[in-house]
Amino acid sequence: MKFSRSVLSTALSLALASPLLQYIPDQILASSFSFHSSNDFPEYALATKEIDPASLGLDTVSQHSGYLEVKSSGENLFYWAFESRNDPSKDPVVLWLQGGPGSSSMFALTFENGPSWFNNPEITPVHNPWSWNNNATMIYLDQPAGAGFSYVSAGGTAARTSKEAAKSVFAFLTLFFEKYMHLPRKIHISGESYAGHYVPQTTLEILRTTNKTFHVESMLCGNGMTDPLNQYTEFSVYGCDSQASGVSPALYSNETCQQTKAAQDRCIPLIQKCYDTGTNADCSYATSLCNAEILSLFDNKKNIYDVRRPCEPSKSGTCYKESDYGEAFLNNQTTRDAIGAVVPWKANNRTVYNDFTAYSGDWMRPDSVRAVTEILNGYNVPVLIFAGDKDFICNWLGQKKWLDALPWDGHAKYLKARERPWKVNHQSRGVLKQFGKLSFLRIFEAGHMVPHDQPEAASYMLQEWLTETLGIWDYKDYEWGHDGHHLK
Repeated sequence: MKFSRSVLSTALSLALASPLLQYIPDQILASSFSFHSSNDFPEYALATKEIDPASLGLDTVSQHSGYLEVKSSGENLFYWAFESRNDPSKDPVVLWLQGGPGSSSMFALTFENGPSWFNNPEITPVHNPWSWNNNATMIYLDQPAGAGFSYVSAGGTAARTSKEAAKSVFAFLTLFFEKYMHLPRKIHISGESYAGHYVPQTTLEILRTTNKTFHVESMLCGNGMTDPLNQYTEFSVYGCDSQASGVSPALYSNETCQQTKAAQDRCIPLIQKCYDTGTNADCSYATSLCNAEILSLFDNKKNIYDVRRPCEPSKSGTCYKESDYGEAFLNNQTTRDAIGAVVPWKANNRTVYNDFTAYSGDWMRPDSVRAVTEILNGYNVPVLIFAGDKDFICNWLGQKKWLDALPWDGHAKYLKARERPWKVNHQSRGVLKQFGKLSFLRIFEAGHMVPHDQPEAASYMLQEWLTETLGIWDYKDYEWGHDGHHLK
């Protein structure tokens, strides 16, 4: 899913799946796919397969799947793309990256914003009228290698940081757009949870590259982990202060509140040291101690992704029994044959998780929040951070705090920008704050997986974002407000 709900067997360890498996796929791929390569990326090849929509019944649109082969490392990244239900030749293209680290984007496809949901024991697809491919072509990419249907060939090595992983995502998009030339060469980079690391660094990797063949339109991320230094102070606030969190009664007892605050006092200096030195040792130590001490205090009978719900038993440890149906669909041999999946599907991969936490400490590194600053200042690319307000692990208070603290050219005016009701069909569904190219949307009555909990609202949010109608984009309008009064 996203964050592993085992962090060290305490509170964050969704990393319950088998270790990263290694295969020799050449003969298998050759029999199932056609290949596309580029002289500009000689170490990469895109294995592609056209899916018969009737074979699986998820949607009637054109679908493409396959693998990005990274010849130098042996990494093989799986993707599944669904063209827009409206006009693929004109509609935007959106890339979705799941979190974890080590979780599969196919989780979102079957459980959140894909064309069909799997929410029944019969494992039959249920049409999603709020699918994100209503007016956009959606690409679901399993990365880093080891997540979902992705894998590493025998003798290969996988990325261990978000910065390393971003390079292969850029290569994938380059080859994808070259292969499917009927699609607009414009991309929005999206995701949730640990993709709060992936999305900014992938976006920046593309923006920094000269002579690219496609354009980055925006980045957007839901309930992400992007700036731990600011986000980790808010666990005690969200758990203990009902007025601040909007959750009543408070999640924590007075004793647990004291324990959480004490753990944060020990943790924050360690995160700061990681930010200062950037070493694997400092960052991995901060990751292990902070997650073990702070997240272990959350009641594991409750759902850390949606505090309104109990944690339901599930095979992959997601706290949602419903997710088992999507897993059964993905691992069905008929499904794997239709999409060309070389290996069994894994919701979460322990090896990837450990590489990004215990080995590199990527979890606590500041690279992603610093990337957001550069995206705004250096490239003027729009950034949307959205958050369901019933999520604990990447709670909306932490999102608000890191955005308020973000150093960028519009910082002072963003702080002064007023919060406004965000409505869908004349009903208040959230609170929106914007200045310039930075937007923050709190979404009511949604947990960690906003498109699952509030599919209609999430669909409207995406459509407004893609059409630049989510608020007003002019600096002057933000400074003076709709009623002409200066924002103090």
